[in-house]
Amino acid sequence: TYEDIYSAFQKMFGYGEDEIKIIKEEEKKLEYQFLYERKTAKFLYNCACMSGKRIIIISDMYFNSEFIDSCLKKNGYNRHSKVYVSSETGMTKTSKKMFNYVLYILAKDGIKPDEVVHIGDNKKSDVDCALGCGMRARHLPKPADIRNSCIHLKKLYGYVLSDVMNSNNAMLYGFLANLY
Repeated sequence: TYEDIYSAFQKMFGYGEDEIKIIKEEEKKLEYQFLYERKTAKFLYNCACMSGKRIIIISDMYFNSEFIDSCLKKNGYNRHSKVYVSSETGMTKTSKKMFNYVLYILAKDGIKPDEVVHIGDNKKSDVDCALGCGMRARHLPKPADIRNSCIHLKKLYGYVLSDVMNSNNAMLYGFLANLY
Protein backbone atom coordinates (compact mmCIF):
# COMPACT_ATOMS: atom_id res chain seq x y z
CA THR A 1 0.00 0.00 0.00
CA TYR A 2 0.91 3.65 -0.19
CA GLU A 3 1.50 3.71 3.55
CA ASP A 4 3.69 0.59 3.40
CA ILE A 5 5.84 2.12 0.68
CA TYR A 6 6.46 5.27 2.68
CA SER A 7 7.02 3.37 5.90
CA ALA A 8 9.78 1.39 4.17
CA PHE A 9 11.08 4.59 2.55
CA GLN A 10 11.24 6.29 5.95
CA LYS A 11 13.18 3.41 7.50
CA MET A 12 15.50 3.11 4.53
CA PHE A 13 16.45 6.78 4.35
CA GLY A 14 15.87 7.94 7.92
CA TYR A 15 13.35 10.67 7.18
CA GLY A 16 11.17 12.04 9.96
CA GLU A 17 7.36 11.94 10.02
CA ASP A 18 7.04 15.56 8.90
CA GLU A 19 9.41 15.05 5.96
CA ILE A 20 7.57 11.90 4.87
CA LYS A 21 4.24 13.74 5.05
CA ILE A 22 5.59 16.49 2.77
CA ILE A 23 7.03 13.96 0.28
CA LYS A 24 3.77 11.99 0.19
CA GLU A 25 1.73 15.12 -0.41
CA GLU A 26 4.10 16.23 -3.15
CA GLU A 27 3.91 12.85 -4.89
CA LYS A 28 0.11 12.91 -4.89
CA LYS A 29 0.09 16.51 -6.10
CA LEU A 30 2.42 15.64 -9.00
CA GLU A 31 0.51 12.48 -9.92
CA TYR A 32 -2.75 14.43 -9.97
CA GLN A 33 -1.20 17.23 -12.01
CA PHE A 34 0.51 15.07 -14.64
CA LEU A 35 -1.92 12.20 -15.14
CA TYR A 36 -3.83 12.84 -18.33
CA GLU A 37 -6.27 11.02 -20.56
CA ARG A 38 -5.07 8.57 -23.18
CA LYS A 39 -6.98 9.43 -26.31
CA THR A 40 -7.57 5.82 -27.38
CA ALA A 41 -8.63 4.78 -23.88
CA LYS A 42 -10.95 7.77 -23.61
CA PHE A 43 -12.49 6.92 -26.99
CA LEU A 44 -13.19 3.34 -25.84
CA TYR A 45 -14.51 4.61 -22.51
CA ASN A 46 -16.89 7.02 -24.26
CA CYS A 47 -18.05 4.29 -26.66
CA ALA A 48 -18.86 2.06 -23.69
CA CYS A 49 -20.73 4.94 -22.03
CA MET A 50 -22.75 5.68 -25.16
CA SER A 51 -23.58 1.97 -25.48
CA GLY A 52 -24.94 1.93 -21.95
CA LYS A 53 -22.27 -0.43 -20.64
CA ARG A 54 -21.49 -0.65 -16.96
CA ILE A 55 -17.90 0.46 -16.44
CA ILE A 56 -15.69 -0.45 -13.53
CA ILE A 57 -12.04 0.41 -13.04
CA ILE A 58 -9.58 -2.22 -11.80
CA SER A 59 -6.06 -1.10 -10.96
CA ASP A 60 -2.95 -2.54 -9.35
CA MET A 61 -2.05 0.93 -8.11
CA TYR A 62 -0.83 1.67 -4.59
CA PHE A 63 -2.95 4.80 -4.22
CA ASN A 64 -6.44 4.40 -2.75
CA SER A 65 -9.59 4.29 -4.87
CA GLU A 66 -10.67 7.77 -3.80
CA PHE A 67 -7.48 9.32 -5.18
CA ILE A 68 -7.59 7.25 -8.38
CA ASP A 69 -11.24 8.21 -8.85
CA SER A 70 -10.41 11.92 -8.43
CA CYS A 71 -7.66 11.64 -11.08
CA LEU A 72 -10.03 9.86 -13.44
CA LYS A 73 -12.77 12.45 -12.96
CA LYS A 74 -10.33 15.30 -13.49
CA ASN A 75 -9.67 13.79 -16.93
CA GLY A 76 -13.31 13.30 -17.85
CA TYR A 77 -13.68 9.66 -16.83
CA ASN A 78 -16.76 10.16 -14.69
CA ARG A 79 -19.28 7.51 -15.64
CA HIS A 80 -17.79 4.41 -14.04
CA SER A 81 -19.66 2.77 -11.20
CA LYS A 82 -16.74 1.58 -9.06
CA VAL A 83 -12.96 1.69 -8.71
CA TYR A 84 -11.15 -1.37 -7.34
CA VAL A 85 -7.49 -1.00 -6.38
CA SER A 86 -5.00 -3.56 -5.13
CA SER A 87 -3.98 -1.33 -2.23
CA GLU A 88 -7.46 -1.72 -0.75
CA THR A 89 -8.35 -5.28 -1.71
CA GLY A 90 -4.91 -6.77 -1.04
CA MET A 91 -5.24 -8.63 -4.35
CA THR A 92 -3.58 -8.16 -7.72
CA LYS A 93 -4.58 -8.70 -11.31
CA THR A 94 -1.42 -10.76 -11.94
CA SER A 95 -2.45 -13.27 -9.28
CA LYS A 96 -5.96 -13.32 -10.83
CA LYS A 97 -7.37 -12.79 -7.33
CA MET A 98 -8.46 -9.24 -8.13
CA PHE A 99 -10.33 -10.39 -11.25
CA ASN A 100 -11.95 -13.27 -9.39
CA TYR A 101 -12.99 -10.90 -6.59
CA VAL A 102 -14.61 -8.47 -9.02
CA LEU A 103 -16.25 -11.32 -10.96
CA TYR A 104 -17.69 -12.63 -7.68
CA ILE A 105 -19.25 -9.21 -7.03
CA LEU A 106 -20.54 -8.95 -10.60
CA ALA A 107 -22.03 -12.44 -10.39
CA LYS A 108 -24.38 -11.13 -7.68
CA ASP A 109 -25.86 -8.94 -10.43
CA GLY A 110 -26.13 -11.90 -12.80
CA ILE A 111 -23.09 -10.91 -14.87
CA LYS A 112 -21.05 -13.84 -16.20
CA PRO A 113 -17.27 -13.69 -16.76
CA ASP A 114 -17.61 -13.98 -20.54
CA GLU A 115 -19.86 -10.90 -20.52
CA VAL A 116 -17.03 -8.79 -19.12
CA VAL A 117 -14.41 -7.12 -21.33
CA HIS A 118 -11.25 -5.98 -19.59
CA ILE A 119 -9.04 -3.48 -21.42
CA GLY A 120 -5.54 -2.71 -20.21
CA ASP A 121 -1.99 -1.84 -21.14
CA ASN A 122 -0.19 -4.80 -19.57
CA LYS A 123 -0.28 -7.88 -21.79
CA LYS A 124 0.26 -10.31 -18.91
CA SER A 125 -1.84 -8.90 -16.07
CA ASP A 126 -4.53 -7.14 -18.09
CA VAL A 127 -4.97 -9.58 -20.94
CA ASP A 128 -3.59 -13.02 -20.15
CA CYS A 129 -4.82 -13.05 -16.55
CA ALA A 130 -8.24 -11.67 -17.45
CA LEU A 131 -8.61 -14.31 -20.16
CA GLY A 132 -7.51 -16.92 -17.62
CA CYS A 133 -10.48 -15.89 -15.45
CA GLY A 134 -12.96 -16.38 -18.29
CA MET A 135 -13.28 -12.71 -19.21
CA ARG A 136 -12.81 -11.24 -22.64
CA ALA A 137 -9.78 -8.95 -22.82
CA ARG A 138 -8.16 -6.45 -25.16
CA HIS A 139 -4.66 -5.02 -25.07
CA LEU A 140 -4.22 -1.26 -25.30
CA PRO A 141 -0.42 -0.95 -25.52
CA LYS A 142 1.45 1.57 -23.41
CA PRO A 143 2.76 4.64 -25.26
CA ALA A 144 6.32 3.32 -24.80
CA ASP A 145 5.34 0.04 -26.48
CA ILE A 146 3.86 1.99 -29.37
CA ARG A 147 7.01 4.09 -29.63
CA ASN A 148 9.19 1.02 -29.72
CA SER A 149 7.18 -0.43 -32.59
CA CYS A 150 6.89 2.70 -34.71
CA ILE A 151 10.00 4.12 -36.39
CA HIS A 152 8.11 7.31 -37.31
CA LEU A 153 7.83 8.27 -33.66
CA LYS A 154 11.62 8.29 -33.49
CA LYS A 155 11.73 11.18 -35.94
CA LEU A 156 10.53 14.65 -35.14
CA TYR A 157 10.94 17.65 -37.43
CA GLY A 158 13.94 16.10 -39.13
CA TYR A 159 15.77 15.19 -35.94
CA VAL A 160 16.30 11.58 -34.99
CA LEU A 161 15.72 11.13 -31.30
CA SER A 162 18.00 8.84 -29.34
CA ASP A 163 17.07 5.17 -29.03
CA VAL A 164 18.20 5.45 -25.42
CA MET A 165 15.23 6.50 -23.30
CA ASN A 166 16.16 9.39 -21.05
CA SER A 167 14.38 12.12 -19.15
CA ASN A 168 14.77 14.55 -22.04
CA ASN A 169 12.82 12.48 -24.55
CA ALA A 170 10.70 10.06 -22.49
CA MET A 171 7.91 12.57 -21.96
CA LEU A 172 8.02 13.64 -25.61
CA TYR A 173 7.71 10.02 -26.75
CA GLY A 174 4.78 9.54 -24.38
CA PHE A 175 2.92 12.56 -25.74
CA LEU A 176 3.59 11.52 -29.33
CA ALA A 177 2.54 7.92 -28.74
CA ASN A 178 -0.64 9.14 -27.05
CA LEU A 179 -1.70 10.59 -30.39
CA TYR A 180 -2.36 7.04 -31.60
